Amino acid sequence: MDIVSYISPERLKTFENHTDRQEKAIALHNYTLQLGSSLMSLIALLELSLRNSTNERIIRHFGDPNWLLPGKTAVPLEGYERKAISSATSHARKALYSKLAYKEKTWLDAFAFPTGKPAGTTHKTIAKKDSHFLLSHTGKLFLRQHFLFGSGCTRETMNRNCGSLH
Repeated sequence: MDIVSYISPERLKTFENHTDRQEKAIALHNYTLQLGSSLMSLIALLELSLRNSTNERIIRHFGDPNWLLPGKTAVPLEGYERKAISSATSHARKALYSKLAYKEKTWLDAFAFPTGKPAGTTHKTIAKKDSHFLLSHTGKLFLRQHFLFGSGCTRETMNRNCGSLH
């Protein structure tokens, strides 16, 4: 199949307007794609650096390493900012929980429901409680630590040992 069939006629026309042959227009199109790809890598790195440095400065200024977690914070946030953080946390919990293996979800069930799951509890309720616990206790790190170090790894141990990682 010819590359031209993958490029819409409208898009190809844009590049043909700047060249004298279709082959050159296709080459220009490909160079544009490569340039865009290179720029996205730089933009992503810049965004990550900016986000991390902003986070570090807020932590240093307000002395609150958990300022971005829902709940009480020393950072004076507006209502819409607290709502945005809560929404983002909820989405992150759902995304993280959906990627867990069955074994990991079963392990979380044991912590979320220490006396066993109540009869008639829906999957949605279990997933919500499990995912809340997952991010409430240092996220994936807690889960992975448990699998690495066995059942002797408790909530208290993780909270005590992981507090300095933030």
